[in-house]
Amino acid sequence: MEEELKKYNIRPTAVRIMIYKKIKELDHTFSLSDLEKYFDTIGKSSLFRTLTVFEEKGLLHSMEDGSGQRKYCFCSGCHHHATCNHIHFYCRICGKNYCLKNVTIPIIPIPHGYIREDSDYMVKGICSQCSSKMKVDDMCSCSHSYSQCSNID
Repeated sequence: MEEELKKYNIRPTAVRIMIYKKIKELDHTFSLSDLEKYFDTIGKSSLFRTLTVFEEKGLLHSMEDGSGQRKYCFCSGCHHHATCNHIHFYCRICGKNYCLKNVTIPIIPIPHGYIREDSDYMVKGICSQCSSKMKVDDMCSCSHSYSQCSNID
């Protein structure tokens, strides 16, 4: 763990190593308050400072998902936020956000005179874990739940 942090020029303190281990275990995005639940001995300010360092060094990236809380995701090889151009997916059933690392943000043309600095792309729907629990009768032919499908009369 220490060597992995050093690759990002992060000094491996005991707190940073504990937080890094937990982040690596997560399969979805997380907020500061989510991390607080795992670490009752680490204060909110220490957690926030660690997340800030991890993001500044390119270990994490963050996004806004409309919930009012900044969500973080382990970069796994991005090494810089500008290259983290993958899509994020919000599941309306479980409320989790996922980084779809193999699905890139499409190039979207913007008008002349505008300067793109950052892009976030959020897709909302039902994640694979939740959809696998759904009955086929609950879904239409285009894989929407019946209550969400606009193709049904």
